[in-house]
Amino acid sequence: QPDRHARAAIIGVHCQDSPLDTDVALDELAEMTDGLNGAELAALCQQAKMLAIQASVESQPGRDFAPFTVTAAHFAAAFQAVRRAQKLYASER
Repeated sequence: QPDRHARAAIIGVHCQDSPLDTDVALDELAEMTDGLNGAELAALCQQAKMLAIQASVESQPGRDFAPFTVTAAHFAAAFQAVRRAQKLYASER
């Protein structure tokens, strides 16, 4: 399992091409994701980005491309989804 510093670095790499809102703090994300491995952290970032894109598209119907920003709320929702998947996987072992 990556430590807090490594988690912050992994999250940073996976979010480098995503526009992050000012309410997103990589250190806070690293703290709350204790216990996640690198693949789960990548999934967290991808899910947060997808939630941001979905919210943006839904708020601007009819546009082919809607600019988006990933917020702390998107990460919180993505974190819950990753935790659910983690628990489901653990129960299937």
